[in-house]
Amino acid sequence: MSPTPFRRVHLGTASVVVLALIGAILASSSTAPPVEAQPILEPEFLSWEGEPFSDGLNHFLITVQDAEGDVDDDWLRLRDGELIAATPPPGTVDPDHIDDVVAGEVQALTAEQVLESVGSNAAVSSIRPVAFGIYAVAGEITEADLAAIDGVAEVEPDPGLIAATVDHYYPTQGGLDKDGVSTDPWAVSNDADIDAPEGGHRTRGQGVVVAVIDSGVDVSHPDLAANIWSNSGEQCGNGADDDGNGYVDDCNGWDFSNRVSSVVDYVGHGTHVAGIIAAEADNRIGIAGVAYEAEIMALKIGDGTPALSAGIEAIAYAIDNGARVINASWGVDDAAAAPFLDAAIAAAADAGVMFVTAAGNEPVNVDNSTIYPAASTLDNVITVGASTATDQPASWSGYGATSVDIFAPGEYIISTVPGGYAIYSGTSMAAPMVSGAAALLWAATPEATVAEVKGALLSRSDGPNDGVTAFRDLAVSDGRLNVDRSIYSAPLFQPPVMYEFYEFNNFEPDTLHKVAVTAKTVDPWRLCEACPARSC
Repeated sequence: MSPTPFRRVHLGTASVVVLALIGAILASSSTAPPVEAQPILEPEFLSWEGEPFSDGLNHFLITVQDAEGDVDDDWLRLRDGELIAATPPPGTVDPDHIDDVVAGEVQALTAEQVLESVGSNAAVSSIRPVAFGIYAVAGEITEADLAAIDGVAEVEPDPGLIAATVDHYYPTQGGLDKDGVSTDPWAVSNDADIDAPEGGHRTRGQGVVVAVIDSGVDVSHPDLAANIWSNSGEQCGNGADDDGNGYVDDCNGWDFSNRVSSVVDYVGHGTHVAGIIAAEADNRIGIAGVAYEAEIMALKIGDGTPALSAGIEAIAYAIDNGARVINASWGVDDAAAAPFLDAAIAAAADAGVMFVTAAGNEPVNVDNSTIYPAASTLDNVITVGASTATDQPASWSGYGATSVDIFAPGEYIISTVPGGYAIYSGTSMAAPMVSGAAALLWAATPEATVAEVKGALLSRSDGPNDGVTAFRDLAVSDGRLNVDRSIYSAPLFQPPVMYEFYEFNNFEPDTLHKVAVTAKTVDPWRLCEACPARSC
């Protein structure tokens, strides 16, 4: 498959019974009815391209000084002979000699005073809080004029996000193309999947909330409806903010672009991501997700090109409402956006929330790129590249020995879309593999930290020591995700448990012997798999 631009989002259609990527968990028995083929969707309808706003106004993200907050001297600089809170140009001010520079001239503005000053400017149409001390400003005001307002610390145009899905595929039914010839590359893969069925037999992701920050989710899809997160504090449809969190009727999530409770997915991208994570198993239709009893929190950030401000606010919502994992299959190619995104992701880290993102669909070294959050180095971030059915990096995938953490299947992946199923390719599809795997680990070990879960996923990937060498020096882990092995490493951060076994002794027929073993394990039977009968 030839590479296509990172900015392109293409959808295709469906298959049956197994998640093609990985041979994920069987969704139905061999007698399950086939999934009906879906029509090809026009790529133009599905692109996250262009500008995020169509109102003709300028849109910015800002942070402001707050004298009542913690304004450190390191964040002071001179402007017109006075000191204000801002990012200092190197060498502008020596914090140890501030009094000697402009004694008594430090402005002590509160955030409220700064925001009032911004809002009173005739060229500003609106200002609203986003999250983490970040505000969205719209109007005819220029970036330079906004930055010149006393107390405004950082200013950045509110950029559009780009999705990480690359390929448009044709309708399929039962893994066959229109000529009846098998075209599923994963059906002949050389163990290039992620061993999700094995891991899924031991933990199913039950009770773990994964926030999908994307184009929305088809919450009524028959393969997703049972696993959609429900806000227990909200009485759906009564037009009131019952839980007082600032969002009316946010029953399954929120649309941060249109400011409404409906998370309907007109693009398909978010629904596809959600299905990879948590499509229902054993319901005799469609597919099954990696963590097929996890809960999907649907956080919509746009129908067209989402704005970064929507993504940041969605991150705050996920943190506040109990998500353990955030899946962000998108990015922004703008280094100036990094401080704003990192502030949000760091808050997630403080709350014990993992942030999984896509490496991007351009074959570039992310270590040297300005694509965020893929290039973020925060400890709770897992950046995921895409692998193929031949256990190679996809020709169009981002990589990076220090920025990309792990690879996962991302080419020709079958999952849910509104009204049916589709096959997509992209690092957008690889990231939710890891999100689902993280949900499985947390279901097995709820007290685990982000660092422990991340360590299990990376350290137990299939890499050079397992004969998988294609990802060497292309990711921190040097490998491709292996769900089963990661789950078996999860007991390393569990307390030891005593297990007892009864087994036959060949020398004493009809006699059972009790064998007691103290170990850390999710599945005690694994203790005896490679052992002689009497040496377990």
